[in-house]
Amino acid sequence: MNVERLLVVLAVLAVAVMVARLQNRGAAVARHRRTFVGLAPGVYVFASRTCGQCKTVEALVEDGIGTGRHRTIWWDESPQIFASNDIDRVPAIAQVGSDGAGWVAVGIPSAMRLRRWLGGP
Repeated sequence: MNVERLLVVLAVLAVAVMVARLQNRGAAVARHRRTFVGLAPGVYVFASRTCGQCKTVEALVEDGIGTGRHRTIWWDESPQIFASNDIDRVPAIAQVGSDGAGWVAVGIPSAMRLRRWLGGP
């Protein structure tokens, strides 16, 4: 009877581990097209000083397009820019064209996906 109980506990544990691993994978980060207000053409990282993942996204963007070629907009310094552009979560990456049209992606994309989005190699 103890062996049966042990097998049940191990089976439940295995299921819990599988569920946890699937949840940690998360959904793929996707781009969403929109028109931006008050932003010049370029690449932007929307961030918060309390966001642990924001530095990771900044590093990915710098690896993708080079250091100093994007602008980081901080929530605590410019909440009006977040509000006027419907940015409600961080980290977020946006690319804005000369007509104000562009895309935004919330989360951490893979480096390969980000390079493709930004027109890199």
